[in-house]
Amino acid sequence: MRLIREDNCAIGSPHLWTESWSGATRIRYRGSVINLDQFPSVEVYDEEALLNEITRWARTQHSCFALMIESKRWLIGIADQVRSIPLFYGGHSSGSHLSDSPYALLSSEQNIPWRSDSVREMLLSGYVHGVNTLVENIFTVAAGTIVLFDKTTFKKSVVPYFEYFPDQGEPIPDEELISRWSLALDEVFSGLAQSFATSEVLIPLSGGLDSRLVLAKLVEHGCKNIRTFSYGVKNNSEISTAKLIAKRLGVEWLCLASQTNRLQTLYASEERKKYSRLAGALHITPSTLEYEAIRELKLQGLLNNNPVMINGLSGDFLFGGHIPDEIIVSPTREVAIKKIIDKHVSQIRGVELTSYTESVRARLRQKLDTADIQDGDVQNLCAFIENWDWKERQSKAVMVHQRVYEFFGVDWRLPFWDRRLLSVASKVPVAARYRQQIHQKYLDRLNTTAVFTIPRVKTKLWQGHWRVTPFFVKCATFALGSKARSWCYRKLYYFGYYRHQLGFFGISKFWRFSKIARPPFVVPIATMLYLWEGGVAIERHLDKVDHPR
Repeated sequence: MRLIREDNCAIGSPHLWTESWSGATRIRYRGSVINLDQFPSVEVYDEEALLNEITRWARTQHSCFALMIESKRWLIGIADQVRSIPLFYGGHSSGSHLSDSPYALLSSEQNIPWRSDSVREMLLSGYVHGVNTLVENIFTVAAGTIVLFDKTTFKKSVVPYFEYFPDQGEPIPDEELISRWSLALDEVFSGLAQSFATSEVLIPLSGGLDSRLVLAKLVEHGCKNIRTFSYGVKNNSEISTAKLIAKRLGVEWLCLASQTNRLQTLYASEERKKYSRLAGALHITPSTLEYEAIRELKLQGLLNNNPVMINGLSGDFLFGGHIPDEIIVSPTREVAIKKIIDKHVSQIRGVELTSYTESVRARLRQKLDTADIQDGDVQNLCAFIENWDWKERQSKAVMVHQRVYEFFGVDWRLPFWDRRLLSVASKVPVAARYRQQIHQKYLDRLNTTAVFTIPRVKTKLWQGHWRVTPFFVKCATFALGSKARSWCYRKLYYFGYYRHQLGFFGISKFWRFSKIARPPFVVPIATMLYLWEGGVAIERHLDKVDHPR
C-alpha cells in the first residue's frame, strides 16, 4: 500500500479521497458529504466551542462519509453513523496521528505488539470489540464519533454525535408509522435515482426482501441504467428467485454462479492477499462473500463505465429483524446478555475463549447497570441488543463488505444507513418492529409490481443433487448410531449452500477447523487463517488445532 504522509495524516488509498482547503486547513473526505462549505473554521475556536460546532455540522449529514481535517493546531477524524469508512489513530510515540490505514501507524511491521484480548475477540466474533485493533496503541474511530487532537498539547477528545438506541417515545399508530416510513424511503431513493440518472447502477440481487426493495424503489423513482447480478452455488434458490424479481421489474440480470473449482487458487493469489490486508485492517475478518463475483464483473469489463454499487445491507437489522424471540418472551438482563454472547461472541470453541467470554458478560452487565436497564424493560432490553449489533457487528463485520468494491475500483452507496431512515426506524415501538411487522405491512402496500408476492428465500443447506444428503445421513445414523449423524453432517457441510465461500479454504482446512468452529463455519475459519496469515500466533487460544500451513 502506497502511503502519502503529510504532517500527522497518512493516506493509504489517496485515489479514494477528495481534498479541499479552507485557508490553511486541509480537509479530506470520502462518501456523500453535504454542507462542506459550512464546516467550522477550525482555527477561530477553542476546543469546547470547536467540538460543539463540529458536532452540529456532523448531525446535518445523512449519508455515509468519513472526514480527516488537519490545521496547524488541530487534527480531526469523523466517522459516519455506521463507520462505513474506517479511520484509525494512535501508533506513533511522537504525537497524534490519523489515517485510513492502521499500517501507516505502525512504527514497523516487524515485531508487532499484538493485543491478546483483541486476538481473543477476533476469534470469538470475527472482529475486535470497541475501538481497539489487534495492535496495542492503534485505535479506530467509532461509529458516529468525532476524535479531535490538539497537536500542541497532545490532548485527545472523543465525542459521540450519533447513537443508535431505539426509543419509541410516545405511542404512534401503525398508519402513521407506515406513512413516515414511506416518506423517508421515497426521499432517500428519489435522491439516489436523481444522483445517478446518467450513471450505471449495479445491484447485487438475492432472494431476500432488502435487495429487491432497493431495486424496486430505484425503478419506481426513474433510475434507468440498472444492472443486477446474483452469485453463489450454481442453481441455488437465491439465484432463481433473483432472476424472477429482475424479470418482473424489467431490468438486466446476470448470473455469476461460483466456479468452485478455482476458489482455492483465487484464495492463494497475491491479489487476494492484498485485498485481505486492505479489508481486514488489523481488526476485522475480511469478507470473501462477493470477492469472486466482483472480480468476475471486472474481468468481463462490466466495471469500465464507473458504475455505482447500491446494495441492501442491514435492511433486516434496521427493520427489526434482529430482535430475538427469547427477549420478547422473557425480557431479562441475563437473556439479553446470553443472546448477545450466543450470536456475536461464540464463533470458535475453546477453553480459554470460553473463559474470556465471562469478561465480556461482565462488561455487558456493567453497561446495563450504567444505562439503568432492569428486568422486564422490554423496550430498552431490545434496544440494548440492537445497540450492540449496531456498534459492533454492523459497523465492522457488515461494513467490511464495502471494501471489496473499493478494492476493485467501484463506488458504492448504502441507502439503508441514511440517517433519515434511522431516525424513523428508531422511533418504531418494539411490538411493531419485532419480526419486521410494520415494514412487512409497508411492503404489502408497495407491491404494485408483484415482486413482494414472490416468497422470500429461506436458506436451504442442500442444493442440487446434494439434496439427497439428509437421506444418506439418515441411513448412516441407522447403521452406525446417533454419533454418525453429526459427524456426517459436518463432513458433508462443505458441499452445501456455503460452498462458494468455504471453497476458498479447501476441504482439508474445513475438516480440520470445523471441529471447533460454529456453523456456517465461514467466518471462524476465515478469521483463523487471516490471523495466521498476518503473523499472529493464536495456537494457545485454540484447542488441539493443527497449524494450517
